[in-house]
Amino acid sequence: MALDHLLATTMPNDGIPVLRFYGWEPFCLSLGRHQDSNKINGNALKGDGYELVRRPTGGSAVLHAHELTYSFIAPLKKIDHHQIFSLLHRILADALNNLNYEVVLEGDSISGNYLKEGEKSFACFNRSAQFEIQFKGKKLVGSAQRIYHNVVLQHGSILLDSTQNRIVKYFKANEPNLKQMGTQLHNHAIALKDIRSAGITELKIQESIVDILEKKWKISVFFQYPTKNELTNSKKFLNHFAVQLNSD
Repeated sequence: MALDHLLATTMPNDGIPVLRFYGWEPFCLSLGRHQDSNKINGNALKGDGYELVRRPTGGSAVLHAHELTYSFIAPLKKIDHHQIFSLLHRILADALNNLNYEVVLEGDSISGNYLKEGEKSFACFNRSAQFEIQFKGKKLVGSAQRIYHNVVLQHGSILLDSTQNRIVKYFKANEPNLKQMGTQLHNHAIALKDIRSAGITELKIQESIVDILEKKWKISVFFQYPTKNELTNSKKFLNHFAVQLNSD
């Protein structure tokens, strides 16, 4: 989160877009920028050895366990953030279809404030979004954005297996509501392993995305690890995004 924030706040108007892929160790629950951390069951998270962070982007809570996280940082010089959201999901859908997952891109417009939907919308994969990647009507990829003046940062999560369904365990709610949230999540979300039991590695997904970028979309890609200075400077922002887990 800190490195994504640094890259977004330091990217020039003519900067080269950055696409990052990463996982989490230990596993982690991330909240959207405006979500209430008081609704999190800190004891349950600590008991499982998980951590809690707040994303600089919006959206709802995501359990970063068996999934592939991506971030995309780009200047808004020649394209607006709505077009970027649509373009990225088209690229991701193409990449997953290239791996024979037969997903579709749902383009219906979504209106209203998700924050007002309460427990129903607290988990990212429990609510719909525009340009959503689906398999048989179920959500496979969750994404959210934030605009930093002339730069957009988009975060996303591609579910590898159904571990995401455990997210309801980490919310404070009575048992009937937790059960209802779990049922909604089961009915609305799907993971790659639910589609094909053999599953797939994170590297194969990344390779397919790069292949689609270069061959179909004619976008040149080059690889680079974060520099030593970027890693050092990003540590200045750690306290912006790490959330202290309090005992309940």
